[in-house]
Amino acid sequence: MAGCYLLRNTLFLRGCGARLCEKAVPFSGRVSNLGVCNTRSYAVIPNTQEYLKRKGVLEAVNTDIASATQSKLFAVVCLAGRQHKVTSNDTLVVNSLEAETGSQIFLNKVLLVGSEDFTLIGRPVVSSETVKITATVIEHTRLKKITVFKKKRRKNYKKTQGHRQDSTVLRINEINVTPNLD
Repeated sequence: MAGCYLLRNTLFLRGCGARLCEKAVPFSGRVSNLGVCNTRSYAVIPNTQEYLKRKGVLEAVNTDIASATQSKLFAVVCLAGRQHKVTSNDTLVVNSLEAETGSQIFLNKVLLVGSEDFTLIGRPVVSSETVKITATVIEHTRLKKITVFKKKRRKNYKKTQGHRQDSTVLRINEINVTPNLD
C-alpha cells in the first residue's frame, strides 16, 4: 500500500494533512478498521497477541453464557426514561406504559447484562440479537398520593393540591442471552 506508514501498532495513511514522525517505517499489508480522526485518515492494524487474547476471552464468555442458568443473569434496562436493574421473576413498578394488562412486552433498551462470571456492556445498548428480555404487564395502577402546597407570605395565598402518578407493574419473565459474540 503506497503512502502508508506504521508507527507503534497504528497505521497512518498519507493525506488530509497527516504528518509523519521520524520513527515511522513503511508498511505494506492488510488494513482493517478504516476511520477518520480529526484531520488524519487512519486505520488500525490488529496486534496478533491482543487479537488472540480477545478471541480467548470471547470464547470463554460464550461458554459461560451457554452454561449460565436463567436465575443468575441480571440486566440493566431503560424503561420510560429510567434505568432499572432486573433479574428473572422480578416485579417492577415503572411510569405508565401503553400496553394491555396481561400482554407480554419485549424490553429493547438493554444497557448491560451480566452474571457472576461475565458482564456484557452495551455501547450504548446491547444488540437485540444477543439479549432478549420479556416481561408481562400485571396491572395499571396509581401511586401513593403526594401533596403539593403553595404559599405566598403576607398575601393570604395558600393552595393545596394532590397528585397521583399513573404507573404500570411488570413481571420480568426471562432474560435470554445467546452465545454469539464475535
